[in-house]
Amino acid sequence: MEFKTNKFWNEDKILEYFGLLHEKYGRLLNRPEIQNLKDDCSLCKDLNSVVTILHRYGGGFINLKLIYLSNNIIKINSNDINYLDKVINKKSQGIKPEHQYLAKQILEKYNKQKSV
Repeated sequence: MEFKTNKFWNEDKILEYFGLLHEKYGRLLNRPEIQNLKDDCSLCKDLNSVVTILHRYGGGFINLKLIYLSNNIIKINSNDINYLDKVINKKSQGIKPEHQYLAKQILEKYNKQKSV
């Protein structure tokens, strides 16, 4: 097994793993789901320690989920819309005003893309 250093876990690599999980599960998993699946899902096992660190330091996990959705508007589905609504309405822990703002922007961008 490859030892993963901080150089391995950069933003691009984490977003790549989010994409793989999104394809596999049809949505972005939350932190507890990643932790629960770490024994059954190699992607989750790899992400688990990184997610824990991101969660502890300033809501980085939420930021990266929102960045992923912002960069992948065409892949957004109903599960993602529900997540964005939860962020906008602050129905999850750790949601900050900047998360709400970004989630609103993503939904606006999604709605514009959908109507074209």
